[in-house]
Amino acid sequence: MDLALRTLREGRADPGSPAPLLLLRDALAVVGGPALLRHAVSELAAAIVGGRAAAAALTIVSLQRPAWHYQQLCGLSGALDLTVVDCFADPYGWGSLAPRSQGGGIAGDRDSSASNVAPLPGLPSAGDGLQQLQQRLLGGSSGSSGGSDGHSVHAQQRRQSIIVFDSLSPLLDAFSPTAVAQLLSRLAAHPSTAGLLCGLHADLHPPAVPAVVEQLAAGSLSLLPASDLERSVCAANHGRAPQGRVEARLRRRTGRVRAESQLYCIDGSGAVAFLEPPPDLRNPAAAAEKAAAAAAAAGNGALAQQLAGGMKLSLSREEEEARQRVQLPFEHQGQGAAYQTGDWLDYLPPEAGGRSASRPGSAAGAAKPAPAAAAAGQQPAGQQAAAQGQQQQGQQQGQLGRILYVRDSGSELDSDEDPDDDLDI
Repeated sequence: MDLALRTLREGRADPGSPAPLLLLRDALAVVGGPALLRHAVSELAAAIVGGRAAAAALTIVSLQRPAWHYQQLCGLSGALDLTVVDCFADPYGWGSLAPRSQGGGIAGDRDSSASNVAPLPGLPSAGDGLQQLQQRLLGGSSGSSGGSDGHSVHAQQRRQSIIVFDSLSPLLDAFSPTAVAQLLSRLAAHPSTAGLLCGLHADLHPPAVPAVVEQLAAGSLSLLPASDLERSVCAANHGRAPQGRVEARLRRRTGRVRAESQLYCIDGSGAVAFLEPPPDLRNPAAAAEKAAAAAAAAGNGALAQQLAGGMKLSLSREEEEARQRVQLPFEHQGQGAAYQTGDWLDYLPPEAGGRSASRPGSAAGAAKPAPAAAAAGQQPAGQQAAAQGQQQQGQQQGQLGRILYVRDSGSELDSDEDPDDDLDI
């Protein structure tokens, strides 16, 4: 949204180029279209009063809401050069049949007495309604375009103004899309126009009708409903769920398109707050897992408090005990004494030819030599005979024996013999 407002504040890129035209596409399934339009109007009014915009005035064409609505909205911005072209109060020109008050206006009409309201009755029903609207916005050379009341939006055509249409849908319903597009093109090309912001209910028209207007637009603001995933993630991160998402697409002079996406929330007073999409939304699978984990941890205050601090540099007592219980595959589990002798027969299982006495079913456990005798390389003759007898007894009982490998240098390819010595060369 800030990107679109900055485009309207800056105005024309070059003196000869047309003013930027932005469309605010709304839909009935999205909540917050009028609130975003009010937010944009109030931001533009504050920028004009503060001297941060290229335009010096603001003109609003009210087709969907009464003029006093925008007067109250822009009245908070201070001394603003505001003009509201009221096409909402009397759309079919029936006000001429109503009795007139002493001031010359329609009885009961509180908008016609304001100095910054230019009424334009019967706009949709008039055949030349678009021409009347153009003359009222840009000023006529004959001086009679403002009607008998003498209202003219631009007394000095050199003074640039931002023109805001609260909705183009009434014009597209009453006139052809080509005629509305020609009106917008002439407004954008006029030197007194710094920018145009037009609201549009895109779902009320066939797809071909908004496409005619979008060809003239330098960018669009599309309102989309927020998904359940976006609501759950933003509720976990920001504490409130968004009502929708606004996607801004602005076309640069080089032809490239710059895109921006923001989530927005609307409070009870109608104020709009924008939220940046969390990085988790770029990965929907990870965002769904995080949202499920946040929902599961909502009832566990201790776990939520631990996760709120981010990365921890120390372990708790429970985590330390769980770490100690982890068995690593390259560590010996409780057999350290069997590896101290240096004899592989001590730590191999009996099925592989070992003589470990700690394993069940081993009949050669008693044949383990004494450490002193094994270190000296000597073994009594009685123990040798007993070991051989137990080994034979184990073989008779069906126990598996060990596999002995005898190195044969003649069968190896990398031996010292010449493999080609039998060749007669």
